[in-house]
Amino acid sequence: MVSTRGTAALRRDVRALARRGLGSAAFRHESAARLAAEVGADAYCFAEIDPDSAMTTGIVSCGVDRAGAPLLYRNEYGQPDFLKLPARVRARTPAASLPAVTGGDPGRSKRYRALIHPAGFGDELRTVVQDGGRVWGFLHLFRRDRARRSTRTRSPSPLKWRARWRWASVTGYSGHRPRRPPPG
Repeated sequence: MVSTRGTAALRRDVRALARRGLGSAAFRHESAARLAAEVGADAYCFAEIDPDSAMTTGIVSCGVDRAGAPLLYRNEYGQPDFLKLPARVRARTPAASLPAVTGGDPGRSKRYRALIHPAGFGDELRTVVQDGGRVWGFLHLFRRDRARRSTRTRSPSPLKWRARWRWASVTGYSGHRPRRPPPG
């Protein structure tokens, strides 16, 4: 269900989370869950990225079957497709939805056909999480395919979805860097 609290309350919540000194996994779970509720997402996957090597150092998810991870990695790093994460890093805006970049036809995406749609999702949004000009993570939000959604679940309009998503990707996560254990 889409929250009616508004983005100002979400911004306060996420900033308060960042100040709590949570570890990376806890912060990513808590913040992604709040954002997912706000925009009407049914599932999320939030990857932490080492900013120096661009390697994934940890993943938290909710509502996503991680058995498809090998196919996702093959698609992300070895196949041409829409909405690739490296392109999001270089993009003017760090967030975009698969329907928006495929002209409203997400079926044009190999990832959508092989993973997203078979998992029951109809929409994917991806964003780059940055702080201080460095990439710290990638957040993926998913909504169930409309045909598979409960009739009791409200879904925001695509415009509201994009507006809230853009705000969250630009301002919602800044100020939090993952806590790292000391070397050794």
